[in-house]
Amino acid sequence: MDDSIKDALGITDTRVTFDEKFKQTHSEEITPKGVAYVWNLKLSYPMNCPNCKKRMNYNGTKTVIHQAIPTGTKLNFLEFVSKNIFVNTVATLKLPC
Repeated sequence: MDDSIKDALGITDTRVTFDEKFKQTHSEEITPKGVAYVWNLKLSYPMNCPNCKKRMNYNGTKTVIHQAIPTGTKLNFLEFVSKNIFVNTVATLKLPC
């Protein structure tokens, strides 16, 4: 992701990138609050647990929409797609990390 776009949107996380599934990085949509830009982003996590170093299981994705700071006269909405991941500790009967 371009650093100038990240700075303008107020994104500081290095794991956020543009979603490759979309042809454009953003779209202009009409919302109840007026015309807004919707940015298509992807949040990725490492596949190993930072606490116990076990491999985490992939359990689909979820989409979260966050209202960001406005640019000019238009609102910005950040649409994040992130993975649902978890550590499988049921088989070893240990508490989750």
